[in-house]
Amino acid sequence: MPLQLYAHPFSSYCQKVLVALYENRIDFELRMLDGPDSPAWRELAEAWPLQRFPMLMDEGEMVVEASIIIEHLQLRHPGSVRLIPEDPHAALEVRMLDRFFDNYVSTPQQKIVFDSLRQEGQRDAQGVADARAMLETAYAWLERRMAGRTWAAGGAFSLADCAAAPFLFYADWSHRIGEEFANVHAYRRRLLARPSFARAVDEARPYRPLFPLGAPDRD
Repeated sequence: MPLQLYAHPFSSYCQKVLVALYENRIDFELRMLDGPDSPAWRELAEAWPLQRFPMLMDEGEMVVEASIIIEHLQLRHPGSVRLIPEDPHAALEVRMLDRFFDNYVSTPQQKIVFDSLRQEGQRDAQGVADARAMLETAYAWLERRMAGRTWAAGGAFSLADCAAAPFLFYADWSHRIGEEFANVHAYRRRLLARPSFARAVDEARPYRPLFPLGAPDRD
C-alpha cells in the first residue's frame, strides 16, 4: 500500500512535508482535503478527531505533526537526502531551528491571517500587533544567523529548511520582510529556487485567491 498523505497543497505545514517527500523522491498518494465533505476529510476526521493536517498513513499507522512525519519518513523511507543529521549534536541544532521556524515565524504569521478572517468586532488588534513584533524579532535574529550560511543549519539542506521554506514564504506575504534583512531575503530566494519547494509552490498556485490578505503579484 503506498503512503497516503492527507493534505492540501496551499497549506504551509503540508508544504513542509511535501518538500521532504520531493527531496527524497518518495512515492505517495495525495489524499486531497478538499473541504469537510470530501472523502479524504471524512477519513481524516475518523482517524484523527482533532482534524489537523497533514496526516500520514503508512500501512495503517497514523503519523501526525509535520516535523514528526518528516522524522518518520527518514526512519522508515530513507533517501539520499538526510534531513536530520546522524550526529546527535548536529541533529539537536536542526530540531531547534525547526522549532524556531514553527513557533516564531509560522505561529505569528498565522495569527495575522486568522485574525483577518474574523468579523470586524471580533478582531484582536493587540494580538496582531504582538504577532508582527514577534516576526520582526524573528527576522532580525535570522538575519544574524544566516550571515555566511547557505542553509539554516549550515551547509546541508535539512528539516529546518523544510520548515523555513513555506513559513518564510507566507510570512513575507503577511508581514513583509524588510529590505534591511538582506540575508533573510537571500535565504528565502534560495529556498524558492530549491526544486522540491519550487514544485510545492507551483502546485499551490491555483489556490492563491484563497489567501485572505490577498496574494502578492510575486513569488
